[in-house]
Amino acid sequence: MPIKIDDFCQVFIIKSKVRSLIFFILLGVLLEIIVHYYLKIPYAYTHLFYLIIILAAIWFKRYAVYLAFFFGMLHIFVFYLNEGFLSFEPVLRAIMLCVIAFIAGSVVECMTHFRDELAFQNQELETTKEAFRMANKKLNLLSSITRHDILNHLTSLLGYMDIS
Repeated sequence: MPIKIDDFCQVFIIKSKVRSLIFFILLGVLLEIIVHYYLKIPYAYTHLFYLIIILAAIWFKRYAVYLAFFFGMLHIFVFYLNEGFLSFEPVLRAIMLCVIAFIAGSVVECMTHFRDELAFQNQELETTKEAFRMANKKLNLLSSITRHDILNHLTSLLGYMDIS
C-alpha cells in the first residue's frame, strides 16, 4: 500500500513533534557544515533557520529561543573557523534569530492563551445555556399548571354565572 502525503504528514510531522524538530535541526546543522563551512557561502541558507525556529515556536512557544541561540552560536563558530576572526554580520544574524524566536514564541503563547480563554468562556456559555434551558422548561411547566388552575377557577365562576 503506497504511503500518501497526508499519512506522511500525520505520522512524521504532526504526531511526533520532537522527532520532526530533531530532523530539521540536523538538517540545519548539515546545511551549516556543507554550505557555510565547505562551500563558504554564509548568507542564503540561514533563512532555513528562520523556518525551523518558527516551527519550533509554534510547537514549543518561547523555548524556540534556545534553538535560535544554538543556531546563532553555530553560525558564529563556523564563521570564525572559516575567516579566523569574528565579524559583526554573523553576530547580528544570531541576534536576529533570537529576536525572531522570542517574538514568534510570544505571539504563539498569546494565541494559545486567548484560545484557552475562549474555550473556557464557550464552556461557561454552554453551561449557562443549559441552565437557562432547564429554567425555561420549569417555567413552562409552572406556567401550564398555573394556567390550568386559573382556568379551573374561571370555569367554576362561569358556571356559577350561568346558573344565576
